Amino acid sequence: MEPNVACVLKHGDEIQFGVYNSKFRLEREKYVTTATRLPGAEKIQLKNDIEAVRGSYVEDWSHDCTHLTVKEIALTVKVLYALIDDKPIVLPQYWTKLKDHVRSGEEFPKVENYNNPPVSGTLLSRVEWKRGINRRNMFKNKLFIFLTENNKQIMEGVIARLGGTSIAWEKKPMPLQDIEKSPKQIIVVQPLEKTQNSSFQELVELVSKRGQRLIPQQEIALAVVSGNCEKDCNPEFDRASEVFCVTHQKETLQACKLVLHITV
Repeated sequence: MEPNVACVLKHGDEIQFGVYNSKFRLEREKYVTTATRLPGAEKIQLKNDIEAVRGSYVEDWSHDCTHLTVKEIALTVKVLYALIDDKPIVLPQYWTKLKDHVRSGEEFPKVENYNNPPVSGTLLSRVEWKRGINRRNMFKNKLFIFLTENNKQIMEGVIARLGGTSIAWEKKPMPLQDIEKSPKQIIVVQPLEKTQNSSFQELVELVSKRGQRLIPQQEIALAVVSGNCEKDCNPEFDRASEVFCVTHQKETLQACKLVLHITV
């Protein structure tokens, strides 16, 4: 580089200058985001903000995404993908602050100040929200059996990312003897609708005889959130007994409070 001569730098270039001949490396920060359950007006604002910082907005989650933008966290497939890929889940305000930094030199926003969106719904409140853990092999050696192709398509991408496999029973039924001999853990997903499919009903009966339970589809998502299959997505786990135990504990606690109130 010549003094006082403009020079175009590119990603990865190193420059040296100053009294102490300090070295600097130019790194281009890449910003690619999509959003989930974001109202229309806020999505338009998001697109404008990220374009202002030379970033990109995409409709679907992909490996290129660097962030997921949400107003609140819900059990959506995009949220699950962001957790699996360990990418920041940020509020829309993050991009507004980043735009302000680029345009007017305001303080660079820290991701950690914007990556704790409120959690939507009571369902998520009963699981510990875990980040920064390796979920890649959570579903290894697990076969998820859905009743229909439509049901399977909702979660098959998530299951595959986590090392599992899935089939639609109506499209690809398996002989029950193969189910019994399978080296994989068989997880039969509870249908979202009633069915008269006799072979699937036989499969359900087999699961029941083995002392296992059908898995509600929402438990697949809850297992991803918690980062384990100890309870959610575990056909061996007795969910009914846990509910009874918790209910009994609450009733006992309420009775103790009542006795305490009377005696005092």
